Amino acid sequence: MKKVELSMKNLICFFLTFSITTILFSQEMKPLKPIKNFELPPDYVTFNKLGLNKTMPDINAVTLNEIKVDSMFFKDKVTVLNFSYIGCPPCMFEVNHLNQIYEKYKNQDVNIISVFSINRQGLLDFLNGNDIYKGVRKNVPFNNIKYTLIPECLGEKEDYRNGAKPQCNNISKYYGVKGYPKTVIIDKDRIVRHISNGFPMTDIKADSIKNEWVNIIDGLLK
Repeated sequence: MKKVELSMKNLICFFLTFSITTILFSQEMKPLKPIKNFELPPDYVTFNKLGLNKTMPDINAVTLNEIKVDSMFFKDKVTVLNFSYIGCPPCMFEVNHLNQIYEKYKNQDVNIISVFSINRQGLLDFLNGNDIYKGVRKNVPFNNIKYTLIPECLGEKEDYRNGAKPQCNNISKYYGVKGYPKTVIIDKDRIVRHISNGFPMTDIKADSIKNEWVNIIDGLLK
């Protein structure tokens, strides 16, 4: 009788363990649905220093290619500064449009930069097609990112599933980022000339936004 009871307990434990593992795995790999207005959690305090027609908040960081970014990085260049996170469908949809802007201005005095709310290794894993991010890339496919990337988080990533949400706001908090994506256009004197929140997930509306940005950039290059 004791052996039978023990076997039943082992069987129950097995099924419980299998079920929990299956649930966690399915949550981890489940394709993400479009998020129209993502709100940061309350503990993400912002110190918004961003203002239209005001000097951009300072950025001291390192790009994914280990290039130092400070005030000199923006000197005498028009800058499109974007804030994104992995797992944000509008952010992923926006990539191809930012790539197009990059191609148009790659030989001119224009920076196209995206600040990602993740650490360096996490961003590399995403770009290199790590299995954990298959759901994100399958949901909103895009080509390789051609422009400058800045991972704003420091240290090791605690949990890969955190890649499906913002992990920090070390830079973005000074730009008042409370939802993603956010895009700021800055002139050659580091003055903020345009602020855009969100990005549409239909080609017609997205192209309209992209063309608006192109017109602003062209005007600032004159």
